[in-house]
Amino acid sequence: MESDRNNGEGRALDVSGAAPKLPRAVVGIGASAGGLAALEQFFTHLPMDTGMSYVVVTHLDPGHRSMMPEILQRFTAMPVVRIRDGSKIKTNVVHVTPPGFFLSISGTTLSLYDIGRTKRPRMVIDRFLRDLADAQDSKAIAVILSGAGSDGTLGIRALKERLGTVLAQEPTSAEFAGMPRSAITSGVVDYVAPPGELPRLLADYSKHIVKIPPAHVPLPEESRLPLLRIFKLIRSRTGLDFTPYNRSTIHRRIRRRMGLHRMASIEEYTAYLETSPADIEVLARDLLTDGSRFFRDPGVWEVLRRDTIPGLLRSRPGEIRAWVPGCSTGEEAYSLAMLVTESRDAFKESSGLNLRIYATDVNPDAVEAAREGSYPFNIEADVAPERLERFFIKEDRNYRVRPHVRSTIIFSRHNLLEDPPFIRMDLISCRNLLTYFSLETQQAMIPLFHRALNPDGVLVLGAAESLPIGEDELFLADNPAQGIYRRQNPVAVETGQIASSSLPPGPG
Repeated sequence: MESDRNNGEGRALDVSGAAPKLPRAVVGIGASAGGLAALEQFFTHLPMDTGMSYVVVTHLDPGHRSMMPEILQRFTAMPVVRIRDGSKIKTNVVHVTPPGFFLSISGTTLSLYDIGRTKRPRMVIDRFLRDLADAQDSKAIAVILSGAGSDGTLGIRALKERLGTVLAQEPTSAEFAGMPRSAITSGVVDYVAPPGELPRLLADYSKHIVKIPPAHVPLPEESRLPLLRIFKLIRSRTGLDFTPYNRSTIHRRIRRRMGLHRMASIEEYTAYLETSPADIEVLARDLLTDGSRFFRDPGVWEVLRRDTIPGLLRSRPGEIRAWVPGCSTGEEAYSLAMLVTESRDAFKESSGLNLRIYATDVNPDAVEAAREGSYPFNIEADVAPERLERFFIKEDRNYRVRPHVRSTIIFSRHNLLEDPPFIRMDLISCRNLLTYFSLETQQAMIPLFHRALNPDGVLVLGAAESLPIGEDELFLADNPAQGIYRRQNPVAVETGQIASSSLPPGPG
């Protein structure tokens, strides 16, 4: 295995003095049991000049030498190379992970990490796809092929949140349908087809992916009117109003959908939606996609465990009330419930303290999944073994949250922009939600959260978020590096439209 780390194998590449051309996108391909047949069909039908790079991540026995690069080379005219530590991603090249290693990507550099002798499932596909999402943003693509289990499901959620694209093999065409079926059930797969048909869509999409604007690019003036028409269609069909959202972000997501439909202009896509009501609902779900996972951003949870939660326990001897707006499929709320329960048990004087968490989302499908409290085995990558044992029941194909944890949380559908806020909260965890909205909406939400919190209550924002200018007098920075703020004493503030004092009090 060590030779795999230090020596590249496979077809030689033509190396010149010219700077390498960056790929249009990086395609992460995950396969497991039965995956060789699927990979054969995929690469046999894939053109060699898509302008993209391909990374194949499979479940292979670390004790056996893999011939995967040599086998795949029979089915494609593209060079197929075995990844070595420090390899650079190259355009129109197939990169294959050696057995016994986790694969990571940063920028265009691939790194290998020895799996070791862990007894826990080696979710090599999930791990790579998460890194791929961070490294490539909207230029990340995942393809989930035949395999047992659910590896890849958590990775595609992270990728989709970053505007990546997800394709999956049609389960009936797979020798082992577990992986593609789990991916499809997640609700974030963009296209499902037999492996021999997926390359056609991928090749077409590669021509459109370059048109997705970078995150920092503002909305083009010519796209503003069609975008408003799309918002109107969505609201008429679903009742959801996206006008207060960050329009540049929405535009990028719509551009991605246009690429999947091979449409060159937003006007063409708008006309298509006007005659395709079902696709309006698909677009709305896509715009609401969130990559929530258990104990996301560990540094935040460490500060909450060490400082914030113990402080609340000491000052609130009877009950702690928390609100998780934008809870998605429940991971954030359940993580908070586990952390408070552990901290409460560590303080004998708080043993009788009651915990009540209100977890809300505008997406009814997400709320229903959160209520179900059932998650794939992949969560072992994020949840420590002792927490899995204490807070989950292991079932045939998943982990289910134990009733004593589930009973501390009330899940409900709630529109943060239209419905009254929850009140008398000790903690609000609103991580990464503000980034979805326009600056004006963010500025209106901060007073809303101030109103919802008890004196000295805690507001937790995402690592990439901060208080808008002019709103920092409402909160003191407890740990701004981790997005943790504390409510200042009540002050007379004009709370804006969505947080007006004329609103009736929220639940609680």
